[in-house]
Amino acid sequence: MRHFVIRLIAVVSLVSAGFPAVQGQTHAWIGAWDLDVSQSRYGNRPAPKSLTMLITASLGQYRVEILSIDASGRRSRTNTITAFDGTEAAVTGEAVPTIRRYTAIDDRTFDIVDQVNGQITTRSSGAVSSDGMTLTITQKGVDQDGQAIDTIQVFRRGSDTRSNIRLPRVLKEVKPQYTAEAMRAEVRGTVLLSCVVKADGTVGDVEVLRSLDKIFGLDQEAIKAAKAWQFEPGTRNGEPVPVQVTIELTFTLRQSEPMRFELRLAEYQPAAGLREALVGSGERVYLYDSVLVTSADIAEASVGQDGTRFSVRIMLTPAAGQRVLAATADHTGRPVAILVNGRVMSAPSLSTPMGEFIRIDGRFTKEEVEAIVRELNSARPKM
Repeated sequence: MRHFVIRLIAVVSLVSAGFPAVQGQTHAWIGAWDLDVSQSRYGNRPAPKSLTMLITASLGQYRVEILSIDASGRRSRTNTITAFDGTEAAVTGEAVPTIRRYTAIDDRTFDIVDQVNGQITTRSSGAVSSDGMTLTITQKGVDQDGQAIDTIQVFRRGSDTRSNIRLPRVLKEVKPQYTAEAMRAEVRGTVLLSCVVKADGTVGDVEVLRSLDKIFGLDQEAIKAAKAWQFEPGTRNGEPVPVQVTIELTFTLRQSEPMRFELRLAEYQPAAGLREALVGSGERVYLYDSVLVTSADIAEASVGQDGTRFSVRIMLTPAAGQRVLAATADHTGRPVAILVNGRVMSAPSLSTPMGEFIRIDGRFTKEEVEAIVRELNSARPKM
């Protein structure tokens, strides 16, 4: 039967509310950059009222967040997760679906290429000044309306308040749940989320930066889980402030061990050499050590139904049937225990000796019985 393991990785970085990056800088262009509109050139295009670019290290990669207010006052925000290695990455928040490639040339310069519908639309180059305080980006190409772009953007590094900032600390993690549909489809992988940790330590807005599954519900399960996380809030100058964090949730499906089926003789009363066991119904029985049959003795398992009740029907191999018949010939009026994965599912009292056919009764749903039958049939030796 399949089960899942969820590995949670919380990587936190201060990347919103106008704050600078706070992680160790490995490139000069990491940090918060504010557009100097007076020194930038937009040609015939209207310049934005404001534009801030935040570049932070995240999960061994980098997150590039651009917050802008255009000339008409419309606000926008885009996000890209990139390794700055030329790999294509989806941009969230753009008006049209956009693929962007960031490529680091050295510690101070990088290139950017945008694609829409598989066609390159713009090429940009960024360079940080020798004192590390100015970032200049030149861009050429066309916009979504086919209008020419030829701009020079000059950014100034934001004020450095890193020494006064403390990041949020995770107090409570909540694991997301696999949906049945995703398990059947064997969906596995990671969901990357951007979350706002509010000043009270609870999680506010959650955005999917990198989707895993929009069809079977894993993206939504990840969002639901992230909203239940709790943090010790981040602070600036000792005061709690909203902070944006990045959370990666990994969904993994593993194949469990094959289902183990056993048949053992049992007694209603304790005695030397017997092991006490609890039946699913709550009854206690006492098991013999010797095992009469195992999964290897199953010829076939099938679903049984009597009205609205479902059961598991097992047909043993002829050799195993003969062995059970001989062992139960003198055991009438006493229980025989049917175990699945070490648990006693039922322990019926024998009115007659058993043979090749066994039935496991219980308060099963049809889906549970079908799952048990599948596992038993897959566990039996292949001929």
